[in-house]
Amino acid sequence: YQRGLLHTAVHALAPGGRLVYSTCTLNPQECEANVRWVLDKFGPALRLHPAEPRLGGPGLIGSDPYSGAE
Repeated sequence: YQRGLLHTAVHALAPGGRLVYSTCTLNPQECEANVRWVLDKFGPALRLHPAEPRLGGPGLIGSDPYSGAE
């Protein structure tokens, strides 16, 4: 469901618009893995902005939702 929502949201963005992705869980599959997926799928059309204030660690960087591996 989340990836379908993200796909639709990206296509609904106005030029220069911002997409805020927020979840109510700490599950890596719902959080980091979906952020990685949308950045990989839509490449240069999106860029990640750091959250301020920053809480916690850097999160996972790869597509595997448990290890962070590519």
